[in-house]
Amino acid sequence: MIVAYIDGGARGNPGPAGFGVRLEQPDGTLVEEFHESIGTATNNVAEYRALIAALEWARSHGYREAHVKSDSLLLVQQMLGNYKVKNAGLQPLYAMARLLALEIGRVTFEHVGRALNAHADRLANEAAASPKAATWTAAGVPAPLAWRIASAEGLYDALDVAEVAENVQRSVAEVAEVHAEVADRFGIARLRQQIETLPADSHWQSLAKGALADDLGGLQRRITQAVMATGEGEPTALLAAWEAGNASALGRARRLLADLGDSKSADLAMLSVALRELRNLA
Repeated sequence: MIVAYIDGGARGNPGPAGFGVRLEQPDGTLVEEFHESIGTATNNVAEYRALIAALEWARSHGYREAHVKSDSLLLVQQMLGNYKVKNAGLQPLYAMARLLALEIGRVTFEHVGRALNAHADRLANEAAASPKAATWTAAGVPAPLAWRIASAEGLYDALDVAEVAENVQRSVAEVAEVHAEVADRFGIARLRQQIETLPADSHWQSLAKGALADDLGGLQRRITQAVMATGEGEPTALLAAWEAGNASALGRARRLLADLGDSKSADLAMLSVALRELRNLA
């Protein structure tokens, strides 16, 4: 049997994307790890590309049993048959993954926290950052330095995670997992990208953009703290409990965010309304 840790991510969702795969023996011995940049894609597409790459590797190396570990609850639940695959862009990837699993023979799936998927997460971040790093490397920047700088964008959230961890007296790893899940479930990266593309032709427009960006970061932090304050338990259980207690407000927010995501050019008014809905959750 082979154990596959997989992860995928996009800078912007959609944005420059990549995936990482780490393959181990059941006793934890490293067999192989690799990553790949896949151009512009969403987080979920990148997650499925990671799964497909891991299953293709297992099949090509003659394995008849594989255990896949992923921090994407959506992917795991879809592969287990608990969630339907409604997104048209994911359906062919899901079908390919199911076919590969059948060809291997026995494939099991396990959802793990981000902290337990650190190696695959690192590989995915390197892959997603690679277009930027490649540009710098071509300009003469030493490759290790280019990779490190290109992967450093995630450090912006470190202070918020540390603050929440201190406030709720939980580990940084647990808070970081919830903080990342909040970003994924509410499309924070996409909202941030839409804010960045707003015009800034005047002093007041620049101030408005800055204020929206600050508000978005603060909302992600406050929602994370609200989830962590739900009680004791694993981050996934806390998220489920928090969502159950905020079902009505969550429904409104998700409908609005879905409409906003379909818009080709979100403006200041639309983004302001979206952040207002998120405030109802914080």
